[in-house]
Amino acid sequence: MHEPKLTSSCTILKVENSKLEDLRTLSRVRISYSEDMSDALEKFPNVQHLECTIVEPMDPPTHGDWFPKLDVLNKLETIIADYENTWSYSYYAVEPESIVEVPPPNEYHFPTSSKELRLYNFPMRLAFLSAIVALPQLEILEFNGSELPEDKCNAREDIFQSLKSLSLIGVYLSEGQVYTETFPQLEQLMLEDIRQLKEIPSTFGNIDTLKSIHLDSVDQDLVDSSIEMKHDVAGFKGEDRLDVHVHVPEVVKVPRVVDNLVKAQTDATNGIGPRMIRRYGYKAGKEKKHNI
Repeated sequence: MHEPKLTSSCTILKVENSKLEDLRTLSRVRISYSEDMSDALEKFPNVQHLECTIVEPMDPPTHGDWFPKLDVLNKLETIIADYENTWSYSYYAVEPESIVEVPPPNEYHFPTSSKELRLYNFPMRLAFLSAIVALPQLEILEFNGSELPEDKCNAREDIFQSLKSLSLIGVYLSEGQVYTETFPQLEQLMLEDIRQLKEIPSTFGNIDTLKSIHLDSVDQDLVDSSIEMKHDVAGFKGEDRLDVHVHVPEVVKVPRVVDNLVKAQTDATNGIGPRMIRRYGYKAGKEKKHNI
């Protein structure tokens, strides 16, 4: 028996059925602000898996409470969400002086039933992170394409009580932003495309539950420090319990014209080009995986 699903590229308010109680999966939904947004979400009381785009309002309400009230979905366990800035996909050239920054919402509303969050391009504000920390059942967390605020590094009181897997992809992370007590149950750490981090925060080595570190598209210094941490943990604990997995792209020889394309796209994207080219198969062949 297949799980009931609904796939839509329309706004959630255009769903005609008033009560879809059997629905478990809701995907490709664009959620934008409206006064009856909560009523619309309540049409799906038993949804457990949500894939959506949260659209920043071009004309936000003066009260500032425009973030969708996902907490009305009290059965929701998995949220995969992309944040769309007001000007992200403009079809016309926009003059910088004409762009008006939308004020952040006063609150962020995630259901306490959340077990897995995968968030793309979300502005990392303190209120946003605090709302995530407060989720008691959260086990899997992924941030993709974001920058953690520097003043967050002083928030020792923030504890992810149940978090087992943390993935940071294209995230700006400084070495002083992690404390041992922040992740008491963490088992897996995944770091990808984090170029500015040269050393794995030493506090991760003090997390007794940590079993593996996965690295992809990172600086060699970060790889070396992870291996050093693995040896230090083994020496201190008397057991080889920390695995380090390194994904290395296997670069193949390509015609000069493609090399020029790589260079051009690298220049155009400020260093992102090679990764995108590798992903779509222009530059590299298979990826090698090294387990240490």
